[in-house]
Amino acid sequence: MVIGEISSRNIDTFSVEEGLSLMRTRTMMRVWLVMLLVVIGALLWACSGSTPSADPPVATTGAASVETSAIDAAALLEERCVACHGLSRVTGARYTQEEWQQIVTIMVQKGAVLNTQEKTVLVAHLAETYKP
Repeated sequence: MVIGEISSRNIDTFSVEEGLSLMRTRTMMRVWLVMLLVVIGALLWACSGSTPSADPPVATTGAASVETSAIDAAALLEERCVACHGLSRVTGARYTQEEWQQIVTIMVQKGAVLNTQEKTVLVAHLAETYKP
């Protein structure tokens, strides 16, 4: 009978052997879980890298100025700058065009996604709207 067999076994030996086996299994599962999380984290980090979009081709005629003015600087400010910090940080600042140029360049280096034309339009807007 099964009940008799279990009761006749040495309970201490049974629990130690089973316990060690269970601990090894759990440890291996934890190792695999940690490795899986590291791989998933690395993949997410690698895929989330923001790279500036390629600059659109520049026309050799007066069309370049029309194309640049078609970019909505206020929308760029709302979409790209507010992704990392509040708008009040920008609207409360007062800088010259050269200072805004330096600030926007630093923000692009930190990950803001702006191509050359967008950067030019944004700096001009910031310098005009938030000047000292």
